[in-house]
This record gives sequence, C-alpha cells and structure tokens, in this order.
Amino acid sequence: MINTSSDCTEILVGKAASMDGSTIVARNEDGYAPINPIKFVVHAAKDQKDAVYTSVTTGVKVPLPDHAYRYTATP
Repeated sequence: MINTSSDCTEILVGKAASMDGSTIVARNEDGYAPINPIKFVVHAAKDQKDAVYTSVTTGVKVPLPDHAYRYTATP
C-alpha cells in the first residue's frame, strides 16, 4: 500500500530565537509518495503598486507591499 498523504515538516525561527536576528523558514517534503510532483519555483522581484491578496478560502484581503522581492516556493 502506498502512502498518498502530503506530509511535510516546517521549521520557523523568529528574530528573537536566532543568533543574528534573522527570521528563518524551512520546509521539507517527508512523504514517500507526494500527491503532486515536487517542483521548485523562483518568483522574480516586481513592482506591484496597490496590489491586494484575496484568499479564495476565507475572502480575507491583505494589502501587499509596493515592491515584492524575489522569493522561492514549492507549490
């Protein structure tokens, strides 16, 4: 039987918990058979004047900064 759950481990370290004041976020895929193929995406930095994120689940709206820095994701 193959485990098809999407298991992962996330480590979050706040500024007060790191030696140099850094915020650290790390994530690992722990499952043996991921639901979706694992891919690594780099989103480019961009200007986004008056942008707003709207959650499709809750409808909450969050204003985004005028400039977004480059970031990585594993969708």
